[in-house]
Amino acid sequence: MIAQPILIRNYMHGPGEEPYLLVLSHGQVTQPAPALNRVLGAFNDNGQGGGIAAAQATDGRYGYLDTHGTWVVEPTLDNARTFGDNGLARFCSDGRWGYLDLTGKTVIAPQYENAQAFCAGRAAVRTATNKWTYIDTSGKPAFKGTFREARSFSDAGLAVASTKRDLFGYIDTTGAWAIAPRFASALAFGAQGVAPASEDGELFGLIGLQGEWLLQPCHRKIGPFNANGLAYCEEAGERWDDGGYIDARGEHVIRHKRRLSQAMSCGIAVEADSEYVSAQGTLDFGVYVSWAHRFNQFGFGTARFAGVERTPQGAVDLPPVWAIARDDASIAMPPAGVLEPLTDDGCMVVPAEANTPLAAFIASDMSIALLDRDARVAYRLRAEWGPQGRHAALYDAAGARLWQGASHATQHMPHPFFSVSADALLEEIDSVDDLITFAQAMMLKTEEKLHNIDALLHAADGTDEVEDEEDDEDEDDDDDLDSDERLARSVSTSRRI
Repeated sequence: MIAQPILIRNYMHGPGEEPYLLVLSHGQVTQPAPALNRVLGAFNDNGQGGGIAAAQATDGRYGYLDTHGTWVVEPTLDNARTFGDNGLARFCSDGRWGYLDLTGKTVIAPQYENAQAFCAGRAAVRTATNKWTYIDTSGKPAFKGTFREARSFSDAGLAVASTKRDLFGYIDTTGAWAIAPRFASALAFGAQGVAPASEDGELFGLIGLQGEWLLQPCHRKIGPFNANGLAYCEEAGERWDDGGYIDARGEHVIRHKRRLSQAMSCGIAVEADSEYVSAQGTLDFGVYVSWAHRFNQFGFGTARFAGVERTPQGAVDLPPVWAIARDDASIAMPPAGVLEPLTDDGCMVVPAEANTPLAAFIASDMSIALLDRDARVAYRLRAEWGPQGRHAALYDAAGARLWQGASHATQHMPHPFFSVSADALLEEIDSVDDLITFAQAMMLKTEEKLHNIDALLHAADGTDEVEDEEDDEDEDDDDDLDSDERLARSVSTSRRI
């Protein structure tokens, strides 16, 4: 097992740039060029003391990256996928799919319209419209026969396939039908030898390796089994809380949940963005969870907590706080000055980066604090001034600078979203402290209008017009108003702040 590099996204980038990833490996920081947008899955051992993973550049193209942040395969590909259990990964170049190995060398040239991952030494490839076949790791046919649709083999040694439209069965690694086609919808077998399937496309149940029903069709939906041996399901009927998870026996371990996440991490799902639930029940943090972000693979995530303190005078609502929620139902509080999780330009909390046990928070000094499971600041990203302008710099927990970015005349800067001050929402004044002076000025404006009441009366009667340019933007069509209403509007002074 190789050590996975830490991925840190620079949100303090220059104009015209997208937020890009830095790669931190063995204390050294690399800024990949071309710029790195994301890494797909874990790095795989390349057998040469390092690792390799599929990755995407900020321009949308794909390639393969090593653990030091160097492009092994330049990001010129249409698409790239993770490596299978035999060390081959599929990629797309100029609209055709092929396969490469852990050194980045092409072993099966791009030639297929589509391709699936290798498993059990077999991969499904599409050679023409509605024509799939299976190849071995040398690119030769694995067995005779073509299919209308074909999917990857599972660990159980069976693959979903079809020869007729909307009629699926399961084949073995020789291409023979292990379960004859009879399903309108069929999913892969999980490690327990159980697969979700439906004969009518309406109700789903669970089948065994012989095609026998282990759970009669009774659910509106059953998803694939996850690493925890559980499958998301939705019960048939009209219940509003129909979400849940079932085990390989078809028994509910989580039931009657609303807006339940269809994916788990560390055996934990999120209900209605406000509760963490597992097969053992709802995680009890001792305080109210007002917002819950999905856990990362390391068993923690960001959450917003609120609570009530009992005092002699009665119950007092505690102010909400952002913190680290952990899979043992404990809370880790960030250090002073760390405000809230970082949000993107769409005001969404940024997700954790692949293989990286850190959560990005914004601090009161506008730095980005990268917190670990215990809410300790492991790294900090700061915006600094230099002779050539502003630049981003990355520091470790001890304050040592690990990396400095290029300087720019202007720089994109993240800002708090949940902790924004009231002053930040004002338009015509800089601070709420200016409100009294601003209101006094509006009163003087109204007094001036009253001193000019004769002109306003003529205007209200339709014989004259008095314009107030400052009020034009808030005025509606006065045609349907009588003279008294027009006079009242003319005398008033309104401003949007």
